[in-house]
Amino acid sequence: MAHSSDTDNVTYGRLEQRLLDANNRIDSKRNYTVLDTINEPNVSIGSGGSYPAAIFGSKVLTNKGIISINMTPRDAIYNLKGINNLICYSWSGSSYGIIKAMDHYPKSIVVHGNEKELHEQEVRLHYDGMDKEHSFISEATTLIPMGELLKYYLHNKGINEEEYLNSIIKDTFKNTMMNYDVDTKVYEIMSGDDTNTSSHILESAMSESGIGVPLLHEKYEYCHGRSVTSSTNRDEHTLIYLINQETELDRFLLDIIVHNYKNVIVLRSNTKDRIVGEYILALKAYILCNYISRIKGLGLSQVEYDPSVVKKAYRYKGEL
Repeated sequence: MAHSSDTDNVTYGRLEQRLLDANNRIDSKRNYTVLDTINEPNVSIGSGGSYPAAIFGSKVLTNKGIISINMTPRDAIYNLKGINNLICYSWSGSSYGIIKAMDHYPKSIVVHGNEKELHEQEVRLHYDGMDKEHSFISEATTLIPMGELLKYYLHNKGINEEEYLNSIIKDTFKNTMMNYDVDTKVYEIMSGDDTNTSSHILESAMSESGIGVPLLHEKYEYCHGRSVTSSTNRDEHTLIYLINQETELDRFLLDIIVHNYKNVIVLRSNTKDRIVGEYILALKAYILCNYISRIKGLGLSQVEYDPSVVKKAYRYKGEL
């Protein structure tokens, strides 16, 4: 396992500024024009760090009255018929799974950060002078497309979406205080329909970095026997409970289950808007992951891995 290093500190230290720079310098008007062409049911796909961005993008389109389903590229190839439109999230714009999935859909739009124009229809997130993120774990490359989709959601709502996003980013980084015990290997993540962007960020970042073993629960499914895992491993697991729009179920679960965990972390969006809340929780999820990595002395930017597995698997170009 890699130890936390100066590289990790620099990468995280630049995250806020990277997001602000992207917000202020991306050609959003051009991107809005492309996104406005989406007016039919579609599938939003992404892999790795791009999968949470696809989840969020799907929610934005659904909120605008357009049916949008998020899937992994392989699921989109094999499990969905009758939908002709594909929205692809890939920072490089050319990941293998994305390209293979595009072969199965007549129409596609690619959301990417490549400096080159790659596709006929694309939402371009690159800008001149962009500070490249050198990190094994995607952070800015997940949050930048989410920020662009959030601005699209806020567009024409009577506010300056660029200034509003700037304030969200600055306020969240300034006011999110981390002072938790995180000395466990297993992290049970409690999520629901309005928090699954951040829950998949936590699951992906932990799995890919090795800072912890994530176990993802849907809140109501937890009521159907999934509490056995925590009760039989009492004092060995940390609970991460995500709240966007607090419900009776949230209050009920937090009242009866916290005694089954060694540590309890509750992340709240503290906003009334579900889409804005999802973005805020995504920021907090990355802040938490960086906090855990620093406390444990492990790395997110530089991760030790078995190249005989990781590199070979990443370069796979066979049948999906």
